[in-house]
Amino acid sequence: MKQFFLFGAALALVFDLALSAGPGEIMPAPQALLAAKKAYLVDQTGDTKVADRVYAKLKKWGRWEMVADEPAADIVLVLGSKVQNFGAFATSQTLNGYGSATAFPLYSDKRFLSVFIRDSPTHPVLSVNAEAWVTPGTTAGRLVSRLRERIERSEK
Repeated sequence: MKQFFLFGAALALVFDLALSAGPGEIMPAPQALLAAKKAYLVDQTGDTKVADRVYAKLKKWGRWEMVADEPAADIVLVLGSKVQNFGAFATSQTLNGYGSATAFPLYSDKRFLSVFIRDSPTHPVLSVNAEAWVTPGTTAGRLVSRLRERIERSEK
């Protein structure tokens, strides 16, 4: 029995490492993004807590000078969101002739951080996402760290 447990644990570790390794090659970031010096953040979520924390994380990273006016920026970072509703899951229980029911909504709430080159704003050049059901600080941290990872991997 112990051998099966050890084999299962080892197999789970191998699968976890394989899945977390990510792709070997990534789509390179455009040179205009890599050369950018100033960035402007736009919040399209209406969630000011997340927007404030994304702004703070971007400033802490220090890759770009965060500017208050879009015309002064080389790139525009757009913080967006998407909610998908998948319906509801309901449970019910009867005990001694009395019943109770509970319904849980099933939905996905994601935040996106997309990067646009200000001179050609029609298509994002890079986009990352994170779940919004965690704390605003965690969501902001994931967005900025995923963006940072993509850009730094492009520079190698």
